[in-house]
Amino acid sequence: WPMRGPGQNQAARAVEPLIDRAAAELGIDRLEIRKLNSPTDGDPAGADQSPLTSAHLGEAYQMAADAIDYESLKSMNGRREGSVVHGVGLGSASHASGYVGFDGLIVIHTDGTVEVRQGAGNLGTESYAAVARLAAETLKVPWEDVQVTWGRSDKAAFTLGQFSSNTTFTTGLSNVRAAETAVQYLKEIAANEYGGSPDDYEVADGVVTNGEGDTLTLGEAAQVAVELGGKYTGEEVPQEYQESLIPLTLGAAADVYGQALVAFGKTGGDDLGGFVDSFNAAVAHVTIDLETGKVAVEELANYGDSGTIVHPDSYTAQIEGGAVQGIGYALTEHMRFDQETGIPVNADWYKNKPPSIMDFTRAPLQVGGVDEPDPYGPHGAKGVGEPPLGAAASAVVSAIEAGLGTTFTKHPITASDVLDKIEAGETEVR
Repeated sequence: WPMRGPGQNQAARAVEPLIDRAAAELGIDRLEIRKLNSPTDGDPAGADQSPLTSAHLGEAYQMAADAIDYESLKSMNGRREGSVVHGVGLGSASHASGYVGFDGLIVIHTDGTVEVRQGAGNLGTESYAAVARLAAETLKVPWEDVQVTWGRSDKAAFTLGQFSSNTTFTTGLSNVRAAETAVQYLKEIAANEYGGSPDDYEVADGVVTNGEGDTLTLGEAAQVAVELGGKYTGEEVPQEYQESLIPLTLGAAADVYGQALVAFGKTGGDDLGGFVDSFNAAVAHVTIDLETGKVAVEELANYGDSGTIVHPDSYTAQIEGGAVQGIGYALTEHMRFDQETGIPVNADWYKNKPPSIMDFTRAPLQVGGVDEPDPYGPHGAKGVGEPPLGAAASAVVSAIEAGLGTTFTKHPITASDVLDKIEAGETEVR
C-alpha cells in the first residue's frame, strides 16, 4: 500500500488499464475517452452520491497532454529503437478533500500583529502557511504582520487533522470564518468610535476606515476592543460559539482573554453544498529495455484540479513529490509480509526501494493546475496531497502496457516482470 492516499490510489492503478482496453475495443483515443468520462460540476460522488462541488479533471488531462505534446508522442507507442521500446500512457486519481464542523481562532494584538492559532502544523508541505494566508487574505493584512501559532495544543483551534488531502479546505475555511468574525468586530469597533454603521467601514492594509478620514489601525482597534471587553476580547463567548466550539478551542484563547481582540469561527452544514473532491491527471512517456527489463520514465506531466492555487510553491512541491512517489509505486516499492505472522520482511530501504534521483524523469517534470475556484472552498481552494501519486503511478503503468502491448495484473512492475512477459511471448514486441 502506498503511504500517500491509501484506497483511491490503488483503485487508480487498477482502473486506468481497463480504460485503455475499453478505448482500444471502441477505437477511441485514450485521451479522449478519459475526457469524455471525466466528472464535471454537480456530478454525483461519494457514498451518498452528493453533487461534486467542482470538477475539472478533463481540463487537467488536456493541460497535461499539451505539456508534453501527447499528440506527437502517442505515435511512438510500441516503436522500437535498438533494444528499447517506447510507451505513452495516461492516468488519473482523485481524493475527497474538504470537510466542515471545525474551529478557527484569530487574535489581533494591541501592537497590530494578527495571530492565527490553528491545529494545522507543518508536515513539510507548507500547508500551515497556506491556510494562515487564507486568513490574511480575508483580513487583507500584509503577510509580514501575521504570526502563525501551531504545534502546541494549548494554543490550537480544533481541526480535523492533517491527512487525507483535507488541510487546505478544512483548516483554511475555519481560519477564514474566524477572520470574517474579526473583520465584523473591527467594523463594529470603528463604528462605535466614529459613528455610522459597521457597513460603512472597510478593513484593508492593516487599517479600518470609512474612506472619510476616520481610521483605526488594527493595533488601535485591538486596544479599543480591550477597553470594550465582552465578546471582543473573548471574555464573553457569543451563544452560537458556546454551543458549537470545542472546549480545546475556547481554551486556546485563555491566555489572551481581555488582552486582545479575540475572534472565533466555526464551519458547519451551510458551508458545504456537496462532495469536495480533488483530481490529478498525468501523461507519461517511458522506455523499456527489452534486454534488461528496466523501465525509464522519460517524460511525465502531472496537472491537478485543486481549486484556486493559494500557495504556488507548496502546490508545485506537493505534485512533484507525489509524482516521484507514484513512479516508485509503479516500479519499485512493495511492502511484503510474512503470511503466517504478518511481520514485514522487507522493511529496509534497499529491499523496498523508494525512487532516487536516478529514477526520476529524464526530462524536466511538468506540473501545474487548472486553477479554477471551488464555490465552497476558502477563497476557492481545495486540497492537493494524494491524487498526484495515483495519477503518476497509473500513467506509468499505462505507458508500459501500451509500449509492450500487454497487461500487468500486479505491482510494482519490476524488470523481472517485464522479462517474464517477453520470454513468455505475451507482448507484441518482436
